[in-house]
Amino acid sequence: ATQRAADRIATEVGYEYRDRLMVTALLHDIGKLVLMHAYPGYPGQVHNGARTPEERIHRERRELGVDHALVGGVLARRWNLPNAVASAIERHHSDDAQGDAAFVRLADMLAHYSQGSPVSSTELLRAARTVGFGPSELRSVLYDLPYPSQDRPRAVEPRQRQCPTKRGR
Repeated sequence: ATQRAADRIATEVGYEYRDRLMVTALLHDIGKLVLMHAYPGYPGQVHNGARTPEERIHRERRELGVDHALVGGVLARRWNLPNAVASAIERHHSDDAQGDAAFVRLADMLAHYSQGSPVSSTELLRAARTVGFGPSELRSVLYDLPYPSQDRPRAVEPRQRQCPTKRGR
C-alpha cells in the first residue's frame, strides 16, 4: 500500500527518481522484521496502545532505544543497497525528511489512513507540503485511496472515547 501511494504521489508531482522510490517504499519497514526477531513481544508490547505512526515510533525509541526505521537503514547498508535507499529507509519517519524519505513518509501515512488507521492531520499536511502537495492535491489523493478492508471508518485524528452515558445520543 505504501509503494502504491508513493507511486501515485511521485507521478502527481513528476518526481524524477520514481524507480528508486518504488524500491525504497517497498523496503521501508524492513527494520520491523529485525525487531520482531530480536525483541519478543514486538510490536504488541512495545507499541501498547499507540495509535498513530508517530506514537509507535516514539514508543519504539523509548522502549528499545532504537526504532524500526533506523534498524532498517542499518540493514539496507549491510545489504550494500545504495546509500540513497538506506538513508530514505532510515529517515522515513523524520519530521525533516527530504527527497525519497519525504515521499515514503507521506505514502506511509496515506497507507495507514487507507486501512482505517488514525493519522495526525497536522503531520499528514506537513508531509504533503514537503513533497509539493497542498491541501487540494492531498484531498484528491485521499479520495482516490481504496476503502479499508475492515469495518473501521477512516480517522485522521485518534478517536476520542465516548463516555458511556453519551452513547446513543
